Amino acid sequence: MTSITTGYQTDNGDEAIFTQTNIAVWVLTMSSGGFLALRLWCRHRYSKMWWDDALLMVAWVCLI
Repeated sequence: MTSITTGYQTDNGDEAIFTQTNIAVWVLTMSSGGFLALRLWCRHRYSKMWWDDALLMVAWVCLI
């Protein structure tokens, strides 16, 4: 039996694994975005931004 969940097809019928994995990926992505935002805020407030900050922003946007 195949079912379609948000555009993805699961062959094994276990939608719970897909849902848990999807939630975990988004929680980790948003937590890394929070830490990046905190880092950028601290850099903006207490020192200046360097090339590594720009590289981290580009990498995080590519993650999305």
